[in-house]
Amino acid sequence: MDSEHDSTAPRYWICTAGFWVAGAALALLSVIGATTLWAFLTGDQRLWVALQQPWCTWGIELPITAGALLGSYLLWGRWTDSHWQRRAGLLVLLNLFDSIHWGISQAAVMGVQAANLGHPWLAHNLVMIFGWIEFYLFADLAAEVASHLGVKAAPDAGRTARQFSAAGLALSILYLVTQTRWGAGWPLVAGPMPNVGEALMNLGVTFLRVIAGGQVATLCVLAGISCRRTARDLSREEEPAGAAHSSDFDADRDAAGFRDDFPR
Repeated sequence: MDSEHDSTAPRYWICTAGFWVAGAALALLSVIGATTLWAFLTGDQRLWVALQQPWCTWGIELPITAGALLGSYLLWGRWTDSHWQRRAGLLVLLNLFDSIHWGISQAAVMGVQAANLGHPWLAHNLVMIFGWIEFYLFADLAAEVASHLGVKAAPDAGRTARQFSAAGLALSILYLVTQTRWGAGWPLVAGPMPNVGEALMNLGVTFLRVIAGGQVATLCVLAGISCRRTARDLSREEEPAGAAHSSDFDADRDAAGFRDDFPR
């Protein structure tokens, strides 16, 4: 990509939109996770029934799924740095898998005949596992951008969010390993449920999702604010001043280890 000053501001505007859309989706995911956790701990049957209603599917699940996919897509390709492209590209692929799985699972409700994947237990667990990888990648990208644009707390916040995401990933893998009836052959099927181990791991996964979702959503909002501020500054600068400012970026970028297409 061209790294001239006049082509940089639009990239930051698109990054702003990407981080904010993803942040809104993750914040909503954290809120619905907290609601589910509350219903689990209190045994509130009315709340459980409300969470199973169509309005929850279309008013909460759809915005979460679509927002995460759109946000990751807006971040993909903004910078030609290969490390950025790999992470953002993987994020798009994982969210695309989530979207396809959600669409197939809701096909009957929409009156659409969809192909049966034939692996509901495996697909459900892959969505859970991929969700933690998505948290990790969103946190990594947001912390990198926010830190590069001057948010001093971003590296530590990103590290904490990634640690919670890694813990959730490990617990979700443990859930798959311990709750699968391996002797039943292929396709994989769930073991006898409910059981104490399954309930405790579900509780732990939900708790970690609430915490990690809130952390990553906050990081995305901070990264979006930083990108917006940078985009506005770049847009306001006149071309001569912008050219001089662009030359100042080079030394900072080299010292920080960033490519010339990811200016500060």
